[in-house]
Amino acid sequence: MQRGNAEDPNPGLVRMSPDSPEAAEVHASEVQAAAERLLHDLGRCSPVDLLLAMRLLRPEDHEAWRRGERARLDDALAGGPAAARQCLEAADRWARALGLTARRDILSGTEDNPAGDLVASSDSRLNDLLRTSFFLRPTPEGEQLDLFLDSPVPSAANALLDALGASDPDQGRRAHAQLVALVPGHAHAAPAAALIEMLETPVPGDAVQGLEWTRRLEREWAPAASALFGARSAELLAPRWCAAGRAIESGGPDPRHPERHPSAAYLRGHDWPSVKRSVLATPACEAEPVLLARLAEAEWRLGHRHRAVSHWFTLCWRTPEAFRALIAGRDFPDPALRDAWHLAEDQDDPESDMSPEWFPAWMLLHEYGLARALALQPGERGGGPERGRESDPERAFGLLTALLTRPATDAESVERRRELGSIHPGLLRRYLVKLESRPVVGRPTSP
Repeated sequence: MQRGNAEDPNPGLVRMSPDSPEAAEVHASEVQAAAERLLHDLGRCSPVDLLLAMRLLRPEDHEAWRRGERARLDDALAGGPAAARQCLEAADRWARALGLTARRDILSGTEDNPAGDLVASSDSRLNDLLRTSFFLRPTPEGEQLDLFLDSPVPSAANALLDALGASDPDQGRRAHAQLVALVPGHAHAAPAAALIEMLETPVPGDAVQGLEWTRRLEREWAPAASALFGARSAELLAPRWCAAGRAIESGGPDPRHPERHPSAAYLRGHDWPSVKRSVLATPACEAEPVLLARLAEAEWRLGHRHRAVSHWFTLCWRTPEAFRALIAGRDFPDPALRDAWHLAEDQDDPESDMSPEWFPAWMLLHEYGLARALALQPGERGGGPERGRESDPERAFGLLTALLTRPATDAESVERRRELGSIHPGLLRRYLVKLESRPVVGRPTSP
């Protein structure tokens, strides 16, 4: 093990040399000692805290990454990703052998960079290790605990997490006081105090209070819950988001400010029926891209995939850049549609150069049966082409829908093909190829 010298660009950080068995053994024992200290002091061993304790990562580099100033942590790690991976794998083996509880973390950004889940490394294994924290867990009654694990600080920290997870503010305050008395600067103290305040705050009674709740959830309570519970924080916060949504909804819909719309809070609370209801209750909701996108996601989460696709197609025609940004996002819910979009973008045919406006028509030819499924969807505000709209992409979509859902020998099919060819010859060629390969019901198969 070597330490940085005067010429070292990262002075003071541990330099790992894992080539020899002796170095690996020393490394593992130091990792265990550092992990034990974290569990003793915090009741939790998070991978980032461990890298900081082992001096494989600088606090300032970690914060720069959270602020979005670094794309990854890889080039900030002393010894590179390999040394960090070795350290965290050693901790992972030790923690699992000890029977600690593994919890999945969300790697969140700062208030100025409110990313939902950052990517820490281009190394997939290291990225997974950096999302896994370990906690002490209760032991069956009568079983003798290790003196280290049975110390008052981890016990108090676990009692605090249990109280907060059960939404019990009274027990939470008692456990918080006990933990702070033992360790005044404990890492759980500040976020736990924020969550206790959240649990004690009365449910909002009107739209103004509901909007204030969403502000505090976003800026104070959600980061605190993420710090203590990682990915499990969504379960704890969902009822609060929904309470905020109901309060905002009581003030009436306001399509001019979609960020204040109740659907925003319902979305964070994963209350998909309420997202749908509140959007459809808003006059002219289809004219606001954000509301239409929320409606599409709600339909998809409720299992109404073709309704969702219809709404996304409407976004393609009305606000193509909004659709482009939406489908490029990490959280876009429909992987089949996202993969089809990337496939359409990668086409070599210059005549089929893809844009959001033409994507719905292209998609009819890509996904067999989609035209018929969309044609069978009951009418509902917010989706599908409008009557009277004459844009070429929508006309092509309507022509292809008719061609794909009616007999090819239909008397009007020749005229539809001619019109489609005049609008977009590439789509006509793709339709004719699809027509030749389309399965025919009742045709006997060859032996």
